[in-house]
Amino acid sequence: MTTRVEAVGSALLDLVMPRECVVCGAPGLAVCRSCERRLVSQPVVQGPGISRGDLTGADTCVPVRCAGWLTGDLDTVIRAWKDHGQRAIAHPLCRLLSGVIAADLSRNVNGHAPAAPRPVLTAIPATDRARWNRGEDIVDRLASLTARQLATNGVKAAHHQILRVTRTVADQRHLGAADRRENVRGVFAVRCAVQAPVVVIDDVVTTGATIHEGVAALTRAGMHVVAVVALAHTVMNGVGK
Repeated sequence: MTTRVEAVGSALLDLVMPRECVVCGAPGLAVCRSCERRLVSQPVVQGPGISRGDLTGADTCVPVRCAGWLTGDLDTVIRAWKDHGQRAIAHPLCRLLSGVIAADLSRNVNGHAPAAPRPVLTAIPATDRARWNRGEDIVDRLASLTARQLATNGVKAAHHQILRVTRTVADQRHLGAADRRENVRGVFAVRCAVQAPVVVIDDVVTTGATIHEGVAALTRAGMHVVAVVALAHTVMNGVGK
């Protein structure tokens, strides 16, 4: 029902104020097919893995993969989605994320995925401030859309909002790496555990402090986090230029 209402609302909005691509200005879609193909074609960014050593004693890492660097067209698209209220952009973004996840999780044999528990996608939850400013938890909605897109593409996946925010945190944007870690230390708790591989979804990775806390909360609750997947990794200190 919600999807149908959104679709009708989107169509009515297009009659009053037709969309154009936020990247190239072509009429028709918030991100045109040509620009979306360029986003999909860029190489995946491998971020620093999150060690399980201090959480479980196992000398392994949770891989962190981003669909690209937060520069150029991808930066433009994400800003339009997050900061300028163009929520329809969630659809090309979910297709972008689903490609990264499918490449990581799908080990196809003769075109068929192996029998295994379907992964659960869970978002790093928005703070109350972010949810209020944007009207919803846009990353959680992105995770839900991505799970549906994966299913459409033949990769079984589910979506569940596992984490919750336990306290107020300061705005991270102007904090350094050490202050970011301290700011979000212990900020997440688990609503309810799931007995399936977990993929953590986020929008932008900067220092990794927030995703580390999310993985830590899930791991301490006994869940197996297999990957963190985000839309973009921030360019810092010249890396990625």
